[in-house]
Amino acid sequence: MNPRPIKEIVRQIGRLSARWLSKNYSYRQKALKKLVTRSHFSRKQAEAILDSIFSELTGKKILALLRLEFGNPLRLDGQVRGPDIILHILPGNVPNPAIFSFVFGILVKSKNICKVSGRDGGFLDVYLASLRGIDPRLAAGHRLLPPKSKASLRRHYKKAGLVVAYGSDETLARIQKDLPPAKPFIGHGHRVSLGFYTRAAMKKRNIRNLAGKAAHDIWMMDRRGCLSPSVIYVEKGGEVSPKSFSRMLKEPYLVRAFEKRESVFWSLSHLRGALSTVALEAAPSERKRLAARLVKLGANRICRAGQMQHPLLARRHDGRPNLADWVW
Repeated sequence: MNPRPIKEIVRQIGRLSARWLSKNYSYRQKALKKLVTRSHFSRKQAEAILDSIFSELTGKKILALLRLEFGNPLRLDGQVRGPDIILHILPGNVPNPAIFSFVFGILVKSKNICKVSGRDGGFLDVYLASLRGIDPRLAAGHRLLPPKSKASLRRHYKKAGLVVAYGSDETLARIQKDLPPAKPFIGHGHRVSLGFYTRAAMKKRNIRNLAGKAAHDIWMMDRRGCLSPSVIYVEKGGEVSPKSFSRMLKEPYLVRAFEKRESVFWSLSHLRGALSTVALEAAPSERKRLAARLVKLGANRICRAGQMQHPLLARRHDGRPNLADWVW
């Protein structure tokens, strides 16, 4: 267990995030290059991704997360602890989960062993190098496994006190099958996100602003992640028709018109357990009621259009705690 006080750890992570938010930071520039040349994001997308990650990993927001999960962050200095080693099996579609998972491992004072995707390793290697630059002691003991080394991965199945994996439901099932019996395992599988705009939101005076926000939700992760909307449902009968709105987005296949809300709720019922984020745009008088219906369908996050790709650090990933499940 890392003997350093949790507040010192949080302070160092926050200091590092401040550097990553600086446009000229050398490690940020290295990460941008990887995100553009290897992950095939545009430069603007890569910039937005880094800003989204490191604007959440501030000291203030991390302490707020720890208070939410543990009541008092100082409990991590003795009353609760993470396993000696956490094995992270990371996704290859978007880079965000790798950075957050790695930082969460540090916060519970575990050593991180990370298996990055052979398809796209993201920039976790760059982040670990930047941590070594600012605090070698805090970076000590954390490792990245070779992407294609199955033998090394299986060895760490035995060594790790906890395995955290991200991927398709099939991938998670295969990993869990290979783990030793009773090995603690947390899997984050396939999830679907969508937009839900009622006719009250389809006002001419605000439609271009709404279209811009919807486009940002679609654009930022290039529709690769579970927070990207797979479809936007737009209610008929507003000042702007769903067809006109789809033309503004220039992605007509993303928009589906609906007349009765009950029919949409019925159609979405098969997503129970797989529904992640819903961007809800509605009249203030109907938002609370509609949000409650969506939560009953399994949505674990309701936000406004334009915020789908910017989850708060304290939000529960797939509806479960971020850190409390990692300690004992």
